[in-house]
Amino acid sequence: MFGKACQEFKSSHVSGKCRPEWLLVFSCLFVSTTIVPTVFAQPLASDALADLSLEELADLQITSVSRREESLSNAPASIFVITAEDIRRSGATTLPEVLRLAPNLQVASIDSVQSAITARGFNNAIGNKLLVLIDGRTIYTPLFSGVFWDMQDTFLQDIERIEVISGPGATLWGANAVNGVINVITRSAASSNGTLLTGEAGDREQGIGARTGGALGANGNYRFYLKGREWDNTTRENGVAVRDAWERQQAGFRMDWRGEDQRFTFQGDAYTGESEHRGTFGTIAVPAVEVSGANLLGRWNRELSADSALQVQMYWSHSKRDEFVLFSPEEDIVDLEFQHSFAFSRQQLVWGGGYRYAEDDVAPGVFTAFIPASRSQDWQNIFAQDEIAVTDNLKAILGLKLEWNDYTGMEYLPSARLAWTPIPNQFLWTAVSRAVRAPSRFDRDVFFPQRPPFIIAGGPDFEAEVAEVLEVGYRGQLVDAVNLSLTLYHHDWSKLRSGTKLPLPTYLANDIEGKAWGAEAWANWQVANGWRLAAGVTTIEKELEFVPGGGDTAGVNNATLHNDPDYQWMLRSSMDIGDSVMFDLYWRRIAKLTVEPVPAYNELNARVAWTPLPQLEVAVTGRNLLDGDHAEFGARATRSKIDRSVLLGLRFSF
Repeated sequence: MFGKACQEFKSSHVSGKCRPEWLLVFSCLFVSTTIVPTVFAQPLASDALADLSLEELADLQITSVSRREESLSNAPASIFVITAEDIRRSGATTLPEVLRLAPNLQVASIDSVQSAITARGFNNAIGNKLLVLIDGRTIYTPLFSGVFWDMQDTFLQDIERIEVISGPGATLWGANAVNGVINVITRSAASSNGTLLTGEAGDREQGIGARTGGALGANGNYRFYLKGREWDNTTRENGVAVRDAWERQQAGFRMDWRGEDQRFTFQGDAYTGESEHRGTFGTIAVPAVEVSGANLLGRWNRELSADSALQVQMYWSHSKRDEFVLFSPEEDIVDLEFQHSFAFSRQQLVWGGGYRYAEDDVAPGVFTAFIPASRSQDWQNIFAQDEIAVTDNLKAILGLKLEWNDYTGMEYLPSARLAWTPIPNQFLWTAVSRAVRAPSRFDRDVFFPQRPPFIIAGGPDFEAEVAEVLEVGYRGQLVDAVNLSLTLYHHDWSKLRSGTKLPLPTYLANDIEGKAWGAEAWANWQVANGWRLAAGVTTIEKELEFVPGGGDTAGVNNATLHNDPDYQWMLRSSMDIGDSVMFDLYWRRIAKLTVEPVPAYNELNARVAWTPLPQLEVAVTGRNLLDGDHAEFGARATRSKIDRSVLLGLRFSF
């Protein structure tokens, strides 16, 4: 697996076309082998999840709601936090698997590596209303304002927490943060001294990983990781094998320096991946899907005073995807942003701005083309959010973001929130927000098939999709052993994507409007010392219709708008048995999908882990234990079945 990566590097170097992502990988290798680390023998990190008190869980520090540190218990938003120990105990091996732990997300496997992920509906393979960040770097593609999940990964053992907001976050995070924000935050390099080796082997996938870290001078720390994974192919419901076996390799680094009143972070990743050969399409051979990419990020934080702080961040990312059937994009993004926060009187203000530039080149596939094939875009924004202490237990949060894009010009993204703590451990909040999903190249520049006569064509006047959202929430401790989070929401949608009426071609337009509403709830129950139960449930209902004069052949009940379960619920048990055994169960129920019919299903994952030594963990994870296989997403004729699987995992630190 890694030999193939090295061979690719050698061949590209000999030809004089050394790819930037492999320069990054081997630069990281050089740094890690020439800097002498201060390595400390240490046990495997554990937050002893089942022994944390409910008060300690509520006091987790988060940053996604206000762009500054605050307690989870006082954050006026529907937010769920996945901790590092949650990830470890789940046995998850990919980011989409980890995100299943958030009850306010809908996560469905499409095939061996692709996923459909959303919050509050509109789930599909190219979902475009959910903003995803890794350490402040936006990982969506401007091609369709969504995420290629088979291209996104990180060293899961380095994740400190994942903050999952369902509902708008546009005032602080911008367009496309409409239905939610996923913010993946990795631990500092100082928190990963020593060396960690991981390995998993099972009947459906195999993987290895290594991370090493240590001191970098008097005030710095570094870490470097390398990982690789292979997935076996899935099968159709008729038993025919799908040519979606996959392998992926990734490497990365992080360096942190800390002074008396400032911090600096420099980090990067590089990856490559490839599917098995995709067979034939008629008489045409369909080659493997190949992906590659790299990114670099720098961030500087300065404490100007006890009540004032400044942050400046810049990143670059490059990605390339060769997919013969659909399309093959290659893109580069440069992003610069700053923010300043300060407190005065009874107010806390955060304000800032940013600039993003992207350029891409999209080679046509068998079916689809983007015209023009190459395009450059830029976005600019300014924002401000003021938190005002009206009384000792009531605060108001007012915010506004102005964002400019090349397609629709300025979009305004306001929000207003109230947060009330009537008595200790009881928190009520409400919010009114406006969020937009700005047009992407998929809305304006896509054509199907790739040459005339076209059946579908990008809409030259396509506008931003708009959501006006009302939320009411509660978070608190019901009794000593139980805490609860509950949110009711209502989205008023306008200008949703549709097509035009016949005759062909159908141009993309904004002729659908309607409403979506539902509830999100989750709770923790400390049953006993060393045993915790967690439960969650979400519901959603939608009513959509064409605006007067609108309409298309797909209608308002098509799969891109209605492939969401009416409800889903989950139950998780985390138990520590003695000092060396952990036993975890995760049970989820997903209601049926009706548009592209997928039956409802119950599934159970189980994990048993044993730590015979402080530095060694051995774990067995069983997935989808209640049935042999099931489908989760897609049309019956083409969808994959997700099989039962067993995985043996090892972790060793020194």
